Amino acid sequence: ESTSAAKSFFDTNDIAPGYDFRSELEGNIEQSVLLVLQTDNYASRAWCRREVLWAKSKGCPIVVINAVQNSEERSFPYLGNTPTMRIDREQRNWCGRSVDLALREMLRHLWFRANLADLTEIGLVPDGLDASPCIPEVLTLLMRPQDQQKSGLIYPDPPLGSEEQALLAQVAPYITFTTPTSCASRNLLGLNTTGFADMLIGLAISDSPDLLQYGMSQAHLQSGMLELARFLLAGGACLAHGGDLRPDGFTNQLLELVWTYNSIRDDEDLSLSADQRTGLAANRLANYVAWPIHLNYSTAILAQHHLNGVFKFVPPPPDLALSEDQKADFVPPDSPEHRYWWFRSLTAMREKMAKEIQARILLGGQVRGYAGGMPGLVEEALLALRQSQPIFLLGGMGGCAKVIIDAIEGRSPKELTEEYQCEGEKYKDYADFLDYIKKTPNAVKVDYQAMVDELAQFGINSLNNGLSEAENRQLFVTPHVPVMVSLVLKGLALCSRADSA
Repeated sequence: ESTSAAKSFFDTNDIAPGYDFRSELEGNIEQSVLLVLQTDNYASRAWCRREVLWAKSKGCPIVVINAVQNSEERSFPYLGNTPTMRIDREQRNWCGRSVDLALREMLRHLWFRANLADLTEIGLVPDGLDASPCIPEVLTLLMRPQDQQKSGLIYPDPPLGSEEQALLAQVAPYITFTTPTSCASRNLLGLNTTGFADMLIGLAISDSPDLLQYGMSQAHLQSGMLELARFLLAGGACLAHGGDLRPDGFTNQLLELVWTYNSIRDDEDLSLSADQRTGLAANRLANYVAWPIHLNYSTAILAQHHLNGVFKFVPPPPDLALSEDQKADFVPPDSPEHRYWWFRSLTAMREKMAKEIQARILLGGQVRGYAGGMPGLVEEALLALRQSQPIFLLGGMGGCAKVIIDAIEGRSPKELTEEYQCEGEKYKDYADFLDYIKKTPNAVKVDYQAMVDELAQFGINSLNNGLSEAENRQLFVTPHVPVMVSLVLKGLALCSRADSA
């Protein structure tokens, strides 16, 4: 019985005396993953450089193991655009880690071609595109055969940033570049464009407490966040979000995506000044911040991050009747009264955003342990439903989005009960807050049963997002980011087309 064990090729051992060295190398590279051990002297070796160029000309998988210890006199520029792993040769198991990386890259190549064949067979990707499991770069375009110079090229998601696309267009102006998800979205719609350019779309995406129950990690949620934002920006949409400036937060990542996927019109746009970056971000991203949180952001901090015009500061609502002195001081939610101020201010922020956006996307989300008065995604969902705003519920990663789906489908999720929200010593502060508003005249109350009843009354047919009931139910459960992205893009484009009809 045959086995599927991988074979290895090492020129010193595997080229027999008398055989042509070049033809043996070329022939084996074409069937291999090229594992480059980049040492201090690697770039000075002619045969090493040739191996890389041969592998790139054949579209072979390449991984780079960076083992430079001191320095290189010159760096070989064509090692770029490949998976790279830094190692210390004194560490144990670096060889095993290197082989793992090479095997993963080979599997990624094989999966890309197999998945592309499936998408082509069902008509989501057109036939005749030149498939490249490697991200296109100037070198590989220059090496393309003459008969492929004007054909389309499809490469793995995500789409390249506009600065790279502009450069590739100078080298190969007749080649069209696309990715499977971009292609599938257009074909699902029967449109040449995504159709939602200039829509302001609200993203309500945050940590999901039950990812592990779905066999996922924070990395999966992060991938879903970024891919949704990436494709929306690539399609010309503007994004609305309510977040802060923590170093690893979604707001900073959104800013990077905004600068990456802006449409580049000429070479001068490739290096934007600080003022241009600020203006660009303000045109594509609106980040809403409630009082008193926005008191933490000085003008200097916003200018440093190119955020002038991006952050929309929302004042506390009039019903709090705060004095000017009270409004000027940051107040943490450290008492029932102060938490009520946060609750009402967060509601005011969400109401302002709901009036200005054209659609809402919900993914993940905390169900308790928040600083306000109720789960934020629940309030955002209700605001969207009350305004007949398109809303997309992505429940495949659990969290508050899944709780909302349960309520909309007529179930009674335990998470939307006062007992669950107050259960345990950890949530005693929240229980004290609820007691406070029950005893305070004219305070806005938090009624979980009313939330559940209202969501159930709206039901799945009130999502108003352009998708069929079957497609929404698929969006409710799919853990696959490409499926989420394709369905959201389809729904947004259909909503946009209906509005313009």
